Amino acid sequence: MKSSILLYLIIIIGLLARSRVLVLAAFCLLLIKELELSPLAEFISNKGIEMGLVFLLMAILAPVLLVPLERKDLAQMLGG
Repeated sequence: MKSSILLYLIIIIGLLARSRVLVLAAFCLLLIKELELSPLAEFISNKGIEMGLVFLLMAILAPVLLVPLERKDLAQMLGG
């Protein structure tokens, strides 16, 4: 129960700070707790950082898909 109160408090802080990311993260964790999905909570606890890094790298690399890249551009970037 104490963790639920903490998550509600974090949601309120996120709303006051207008941080959608914080509100969404706390709400998702609260939902996982209330639905008693402890295996999912353990998975997030163990692999959350790794999953976050994967999504961050995908966001950084996404422009490669959106901008046409020619061989000469690639050679120039690689110093050749």
